[in-house]
Amino acid sequence: MCFFITMAVPAEVADAVARRHAEPGLRIDRTGNPSAVEAAGPARTPLLVTGGGCSCAWYQRPGTGPPNDRARAEAKYRRLGWSEAKIERAIASMRTAPRPGDGLHAVVTDLLTAVVHDCGEVSVWVHDFTGRVEREPYAITRRIRCACTDLPAHARVLDTDVALTVVRGP
Repeated sequence: MCFFITMAVPAEVADAVARRHAEPGLRIDRTGNPSAVEAAGPARTPLLVTGGGCSCAWYQRPGTGPPNDRARAEAKYRRLGWSEAKIERAIASMRTAPRPGDGLHAVVTDLLTAVVHDCGEVSVWVHDFTGRVEREPYAITRRIRCACTDLPAHARVLDTDVALTVVRGP
């Protein structure tokens, strides 16, 4: 089981995007996975963004990172004189708030920003593959659109099989 990040760009610039934006440690390759082709949409080409194998180094499912230190937080809030109900609400929000490192890595958001400046828009999604990357079927469960300036916030909470389309402006 591995995460793979896919971005979709206009078909006529796909090869140029792959050549221009690939860096040491960051590969951009076409994929023929039928689900990726369908998710990309007409006249768009899906490209896998990997570290050479998978994308696990570039994505962490939001809310699954190291657990917050509940005992330390409770002690801190008690020292501040907070009520038990207020402490419990704070602890609950700690579990749901995005943590540093959640979602897409900054390397990927920088890549997406550069591609948006080149192409005007890019779509990105992550799938957690359990089978063969070029054949495993999957479906996009939701689509979101945001301006490039809002990308970092959306990237931190991007869940698997959700397509995020990033555009230059609002």
